[in-house]
Amino acid sequence: MLYKPSLLVVLTTALFVSLSFNSFAGEPPFRLVFEAEWNDVPCTDYPISPEKWAAECIAPLVNTQVDCLLYNLCSSDGYCCQLNSGEYLMDAFEKLPDAWVWRYRENTKHLVAADANPPKLACEYGHRLGLKVIPIVRMNDMHDMFYLYEVSRFKLDNPHLLLGSTGKDWKPNWKEGFRGLDNKKGIDAITWGMFDFAHKEVRDHRLAIIEEFITRWDNDGVSLDFDRDPRFFKEEGKAENAALMTEMIRTIRRTLDRVAAERGRPQYFHVRVIPEIDVCYARGLDVRTWVEEGLVDVITPGCGYMTFSLDLTEWLELVEGRDCWIIACNNKWKPKEETRAWAKLMYQRGAHGVQLFNFGHLLYGHRPGTDHRAARPGTVWYHELHPDYYQVLHEIHDVNAFSFKNCRYAWESYSHELKNGESALTHRRHRAIDGIVLPVKLTVGRHTVPFGFAEDLPTARSVALNPKVNLSTLISDSANLAEYELLINGNALPLDLLQTITARPTLRDGYTRSDGPWKTRQLPDEYLHMGENELTIVVKQLRDGTVPQLNNLEIDVRYVDNVEQPLMQSMAPSIPVHDAKLPVIMTVGRHATDFRLDEAQIKMAVEQTDNLQLKLRIGNHTYYDEFDVTINGHTLPAETQKTRAVFIMNNQSWVTYPMKKEQLTPGDNKLVLQVRKLNPAISEPPQLMAIEIVGESP
Repeated sequence: MLYKPSLLVVLTTALFVSLSFNSFAGEPPFRLVFEAEWNDVPCTDYPISPEKWAAECIAPLVNTQVDCLLYNLCSSDGYCCQLNSGEYLMDAFEKLPDAWVWRYRENTKHLVAADANPPKLACEYGHRLGLKVIPIVRMNDMHDMFYLYEVSRFKLDNPHLLLGSTGKDWKPNWKEGFRGLDNKKGIDAITWGMFDFAHKEVRDHRLAIIEEFITRWDNDGVSLDFDRDPRFFKEEGKAENAALMTEMIRTIRRTLDRVAAERGRPQYFHVRVIPEIDVCYARGLDVRTWVEEGLVDVITPGCGYMTFSLDLTEWLELVEGRDCWIIACNNKWKPKEETRAWAKLMYQRGAHGVQLFNFGHLLYGHRPGTDHRAARPGTVWYHELHPDYYQVLHEIHDVNAFSFKNCRYAWESYSHELKNGESALTHRRHRAIDGIVLPVKLTVGRHTVPFGFAEDLPTARSVALNPKVNLSTLISDSANLAEYELLINGNALPLDLLQTITARPTLRDGYTRSDGPWKTRQLPDEYLHMGENELTIVVKQLRDGTVPQLNNLEIDVRYVDNVEQPLMQSMAPSIPVHDAKLPVIMTVGRHATDFRLDEAQIKMAVEQTDNLQLKLRIGNHTYYDEFDVTINGHTLPAETQKTRAVFIMNNQSWVTYPMKKEQLTPGDNKLVLQVRKLNPAISEPPQLMAIEIVGESP
């Protein structure tokens, strides 16, 4: 006989399960969160296999201190996975003009056809590593306003549901997008194509996707990203807007509790919101009510544009005494010294954990022997990566693991002027990050820049370390400072400089600037203390000309005074190609171009190696293009062709063939391309952009 529990038993059991599985007994459910931007992975080379996907997405997390994987498969209103309630990214158009966009769509479909839908892979691999695995749903996203082919069919069919709508006859100009606007300044210019949550259809659309992620795969909860991008209603400060959003949050909490009871384990509710509580409410996010009602478990204030300047005080006060936790976020990969300093400072300010966003190697990776500050060199696979790239994943879960490792504090700097797009003053207002002080105009008078410092220098010296602390400032038009004084916590800094650097490579994080000389001074230990400090600049007299500006401020703390030199790589011999007639438009048919090689340069290269490669840099090349390559009458075997995208979000690819020195001629040479077939889904033909002949490294 089948036992049928009474309604009272069912309700009591469900309540017990909900309470027990979502009560964390005073400990945060996770402490080191890696936010994987897997919406970028499909635009790697086609076809991507499930094994290659795992090698790039999962392998970096093995043997690290990461205990929570947040994974994002969304951009705009499209997804790099198969959803019953959502659309494939880049799938609203039959033909696409760009190869990298085609790869986006087709690699996702290729994975799904191989029974490797990314949410399934995330749960399988993540749980094998013992991670909490949580999908991200972006509540709004502006990317499609800057690139037409990201826009979803749902948005194309329902323009009245968007923030820019002025009525039933309003038609957004998706083709021109942001670039077609007459006025590109202000928040309206960067949000017109985003969803207006005042409409029930929008809320239902988002809820269906959220509930599918929660119920369809074996995830450990859900993460709602409200800060990518943070506008949801046309008008700010309306209580009815906040009520609509809070009801959505309650609905999601009920779904999570039901699934937790069914699965017998917690389902965590994480939200990333605007970093100021009052601004959250003004834009419809009543986080105070969410916390008071126990609706959310973990909150990240901001998506990491505000790093060293982030003040957690009001957030920690909000969750005090509750099982709700605050974690701080850092956006875009940074060197290990900067990430350590930031994490240490956030823990000192009371953060319950830290979250790394946009730290993936496919976007920001660099190889051994390259400077991480250099311009992006192209996509680097995980097995090619510099060994220090993910070093912080092995350290920053516990401050004791890196308390006395070299650190560098690099404070954010965003212009206070109104400029086009999501930059400068608009960026500050849109993201609610106006607490960032830099840059500072150095007019005559007293200027103070507060900053946090989390180094325990006396204790370091007590354990036989000898830390050296250097302050570096970047002041544009500094020659116009006729008389000024620098002070740290009231202590005048020495005028003697350790070094002056006129310009240095710009870090990819977007904060470090090169518009002025970097001046470095050594700081005595006693000038600084753990906690909050102040840099004061007293400008007594200026020369005529542009007012100087303090653009950047860094403090470097070296416990081990070693100079980390990049590994030197042997350069592959090359034969310079001269006078090539490029580009060549590769429509179907025969195309020829002549080029010239110097006899002495050929001889020099072949003395170093017998193995040569022909490298063709081709724009808009895809997997289904078919062509033969002939050089000086020698047809290169098609089966020896190898293809690799220069960068994942780029149309250009390197197409390479092994070749023999006998196939080259001193002086004039001829390259022939016989194009037999092109990808019918690409509206623009490939182009031969460059020809290189290189040898293997000795």
